[in-house]
Amino acid sequence: MKIYFDGTSWTAGGCLENPSETRFSKIICDHYGAEEYNISTMGGSNRCIARNILDHKFDEYDIVMIQMVNNSRTEWYDENQKKFRQVKTSIPNSFSDELRTFWSTYYEEIYQKEYGISDEKIYYNLFRKILQDKKHMIFTCARESFVPFDMDISLDLYDNKKRHAIHNQWGDKPPYPRLKNYLTSGNHPNELGHKIIAQMLINFIDKL
Repeated sequence: MKIYFDGTSWTAGGCLENPSETRFSKIICDHYGAEEYNISTMGGSNRCIARNILDHKFDEYDIVMIQMVNNSRTEWYDENQKKFRQVKTSIPNSFSDELRTFWSTYYEEIYQKEYGISDEKIYYNLFRKILQDKKHMIFTCARESFVPFDMDISLDLYDNKKRHAIHNQWGDKPPYPRLKNYLTSGNHPNELGHKIIAQMLINFIDKL
């Protein structure tokens, strides 16, 4: 059994001391005795996830798990570094002054919420279409989608009722406390948070 994971820092295990051993994807795979294939990107975008999906054949995977992310994020191909790079509204300090100016201008003067919503619709339907013949799950973490998609599950460990949404199986009574002691100072799940997320996703996988 082999499980494919893609997403952003929550799925990658951001802020964990040993993410390859303690992130929820590893916990899930250990539970099923499955091989883990996790290509999540820190600060990743839905465009990055879509590019990865288009670059893969899924015959070898038994389950595909996709974390959709904030739709304001995007990526571009850096000709100097010969790779795709990710960007979001909080421009990384590691960017050069030229890049910071460019992307600040993009988000202030070009990007619009409606553009992000349109992108989110495109990527959501792309993921569903490509994965329609494969057991799969599309989920979100720590935010509400701007579009009322039929997400399989939405996860939130914040103590904020307006930000959480557990769809379909739990209604408005999530089976875990939404407390910040499950988050690191970087607002990513800590080891306990990953264990909680893993159990929620296992409960959903068992119903696939």
